[in-house]
Amino acid sequence: MDRNILIKLQKDRKEMSKQLQKRCVRAVKDRITNQYDEDAHFIYELIQNANDAKAENMTFILTKNCIITLHDGSKDFTVTDPDDEDSDTINGKLGDLNSLLSIGNSNKPYEGTQNGKFGCGFKSVFRYTNTAIIFNKDLKIKITDYISFDFCTTEEENLYRNLIRREASHASQNNDYDNQFSTIMILPFDKEGDDLSKVHADISKMLCSLRKPVLFLDNLKNIVTISDGAINSYWKTEEVINTASDIELLFIKYSDLGKSGYCWKVSRETADLNKYSVVYETNEFKNKLIPCIDKVFYCFFETRTPNNKQYIANGSFELNPARTNIKEGSRNEELKIRINELSIDALGELARQKAYGDEIIYYYPDYINNNYQRFLNLVQTSAVIPCGNGEYGILSNSNFIVQ
Repeated sequence: MDRNILIKLQKDRKEMSKQLQKRCVRAVKDRITNQYDEDAHFIYELIQNANDAKAENMTFILTKNCIITLHDGSKDFTVTDPDDEDSDTINGKLGDLNSLLSIGNSNKPYEGTQNGKFGCGFKSVFRYTNTAIIFNKDLKIKITDYISFDFCTTEEENLYRNLIRREASHASQNNDYDNQFSTIMILPFDKEGDDLSKVHADISKMLCSLRKPVLFLDNLKNIVTISDGAINSYWKTEEVINTASDIELLFIKYSDLGKSGYCWKVSRETADLNKYSVVYETNEFKNKLIPCIDKVFYCFFETRTPNNKQYIANGSFELNPARTNIKEGSRNEELKIRINELSIDALGELARQKAYGDEIIYYYPDYINNNYQRFLNLVQTSAVIPCGNGEYGILSNSNFIVQ
């Protein structure tokens, strides 16, 4: 990291932060911080950013006075000349730190199209703190006033590393915990007037209520939470299944706080809509489909938009500012159509894996409502109808009606 560029960026952001302190724009900061319905929404943002850094493992350590996140991302922070930010943003070359110290400026054109956008999303951490401290190789900074930063001293770094080791050792008996990770972020609960017990309760509740937080992330495989001496985790393992089509098929075992499950994740990627997926819950023997209980759409994480199907649907939807619901619009509708088509096309690959039996009839109404003609063509041309004994056949008659 170019030290001269880093100092230049520091000077630029300190000048800009003075403008944010003026009365006429001060409310903008509060609106950005408080735009999310969930008080501890920043947890999702930090997970997204860890995934973007190509991390496979991440840990949250919640104490009475701060929350600490650690991850092993292989992608280090970059910094670019603040004088070139207009062209760098257009060309997708904006530095990670430049983006982090911006409001709504990123290399990523759509908030919903990629999981982990620096900018407004990261500012949600300031709901509970005035300071975000980051250690990443040679980068050791304290972010204040949303976009300004100072450099950390060695004494400050040692203080926080000792805190991490002490808290982690209580739960994991590991006295060298911090050195397993490439990036560390500390968020002290230093906002005047905050009830620390409520802050702790809000964040603890969020950490204990994540639903399938790593299922749709390409890199992150394991999230550990340490709080009050207790250690919990969310994790997944993936088995790649070879296919003869443009469909990506994974068999996944996952665990949310000790509750395990199994699923088939079927994905397709297009240049205009990025990767989208459907997930069929299954058993450990891979031979029976189980209707899902997650009756909402996912945009990498669960939303509140209903999806009353027997499978989970995930896509890079454009979301409302609070990131709770899918917005109306032609792009999102097109993405839903593609996902519906994928749910039907997936049957061919699942049949090759002998992944279902007669229970598939309970999924037929979804396929007929999604795209009747596509479903009819599939069952008349591909061996996807279960015939017993692990065999599948083609529907020979031309009329297909589900009672």
